[in-house]
Formats: sequence, C-alpha cells, structure tokens
Amino acid sequence: MLMGSKIPSYCIKYSYLMRSLKFTLILCLFFSASCTKTPVTSKSVTITGDLATKIAKSKAIWTKQKKQWNDSYLYVNTFTSGEGGFTTKTYVTVKNGKVASAYRQVTSFQEGEKVTKGKESITGEKLKQVRTLDEIYTFASTTVAKKSPKDNYITFKVFDNGVLSAAGYFPKLCADDCYRGYTLEKISPLN
Repeated sequence: MLMGSKIPSYCIKYSYLMRSLKFTLILCLFFSASCTKTPVTSKSVTITGDLATKIAKSKAIWTKQKKQWNDSYLYVNTFTSGEGGFTTKTYVTVKNGKVASAYRQVTSFQEGEKVTKGKESITGEKLKQVRTLDEIYTFASTTVAKKSPKDNYITFKVFDNGVLSAAGYFPKLCADDCYRGYTLEKISPLN
C-alpha cells in the first residue's frame, strides 16, 4: 500500500468486527470458567468421533465438577413416550455420592388437555434402582459404547460444559418406547 493512500471502509469494518468478536469470546470464556456453582441447563450438543473416548473425556470433566459440588447434586431425567402421549420427569438428589431421594412427576394429554399429576416419591427397592451420574457414565461406557450402530440408534450428548446430558440406544427394529438410557434436563449443585 502506498503512503498516503486511503484504507477501504470494508477493511476498517472487518477489523472492528474481529476485535469485537475476540472481546466477546474472551468474555464468554471468563464467565463460563467462573460459574462453577450454577446449574448445568444449557442445550445439549451431539459429539462425534470414537464414542468411548468421548465418554471418557466427558467423565473427566464430570469428575472435576462433582468434586467442586462435594459430590452432592440434583439432576432431572426426562423420558417422553415414543408417541408423545406422556412425559415422566424423575428428580434425583445425590448426597455425598449416594442417591438420597427421588420423585417422579408425569405429564400427559387427556382429551387434548395437558395434565400434570402430583409428585410420586420413589422409595424402597425402586429407589435402589435410581442411578448417580457416575453410574450413568458407567452405563454409557459399558453398554451404550458397545452397542452396534448397525442395529441401534446411539445417543451420546453433553451439555455445553462437557458433562453428559444424554446416553442411550434405541434398537432400529423396535416400534415404540424402546429407548434405553438417560436424557438429563439439568444438573445442579445442592446448596
């Protein structure tokens, strides 16, 4: 460029845009790294590549997170029937790495109206079947990762921060309510 020549306006606009983008990214990184006590409720993303490696990487992130939360947290697992006739949400409280309590709430459509039933406590033997997030990771690595994609639709998703949000499989030859796994709506620390 010759001395004294004028810089085109589109170059100036592009330069300003790039500086603004860098600043925005820095702010995002700062706030995402500093918010360890906030619930994990952001959108899920599907990850690709070697599934076992992706599960292990996500579990390493979870291990750090649960340590910050003293291995005490609440998560919500959601199941919607294949036909969409009902949705069951299971609210699980984990204290010191063990399931302390859980309850379910079912929402269905009856005569075109959305009806949500009251909370149903999960107790006794059924409570023993409720899993911690560590156990869900074990399910993902020992069951989901070993399913054949030829015969099954495989799901493994994480929240924006890398913690597991969904892990399961659905046999391709199954018609309805065949999903075996977990779909987490949110995970948050116990106060």
